[in-house]
Amino acid sequence: MMGGAVGYAVAFPIDTINTRIQLAQPLLTTEAVDPYTEVVDLYSGVSATVVGSALTKGSVFLAYGALQHVFHSDGSPESLALAAALAGAGAGAAASFVVTPVERVKLVMQSQPAADASAAACAARLAREEGVGGLLGHGLGATCARDIPAYAIEFVVYELLKAHILAAALLPPPLVPLVGGAVAGAACWVPTYPLDVIKTHVQAGKGDGFAACARRLHAAAGPAVFWQGLAPKLLRTLVAHATTFAVAEALCCAWSDYCMF
Repeated sequence: MMGGAVGYAVAFPIDTINTRIQLAQPLLTTEAVDPYTEVVDLYSGVSATVVGSALTKGSVFLAYGALQHVFHSDGSPESLALAAALAGAGAGAAASFVVTPVERVKLVMQSQPAADASAAACAARLAREEGVGGLLGHGLGATCARDIPAYAIEFVVYELLKAHILAAALLPPPLVPLVGGAVAGAACWVPTYPLDVIKTHVQAGKGDGFAACARRLHAAAGPAVFWQGLAPKLLRTLVAHATTFAVAEALCCAWSDYCMF
């Protein structure tokens, strides 16, 4: 939870820019992203995201740790990769039920910064307009479609890279989670980024589902629309994931018998 909170607090302004580029109208422009220099506006929705990221990353790491005992690895690279993929996919599915309402509130506040005074006010308004089921489940399918493969890839890359770096002594151990987290984050976001674009539009809107939204975006702007905003997403990912894994690993050392350093 601490890793998620710190990682996303550090990278939040970049995330706001990414969201507004994805939702820019007309599509494939950045004209909707005027507040590059308006620092306060770039933090619109930060409270919801920091608290939400603590909950979502806490849920992901808790589920991943529990599922590692189910999908046990014998230590070989193949076994480690398979166990990490299965545990990561399961963690992504489980955490989607937490991620969905958190990101729904975040996206609405980032795209409509003047509409609500706080995250709580935004959540209350959405619950009134769409019902509690709408707040909790708006975009759940799209979130699962993104997070199941994303976390499978992320944990496979992180576990294999960490094991290789430590075995070969390529870096001082305290730097391993920073480098491993950054690389794993980039590796999971590049192939799943089109799914994130669709999820953003599904959750920011009020109508179509995942497949209908994908068809609408493709018809309006072609395949390029699914890569709109990739550069700031990757920049945010490098910062957030490196910080998240570094904080998580450091706290594991401080609070348990396990320590990778």
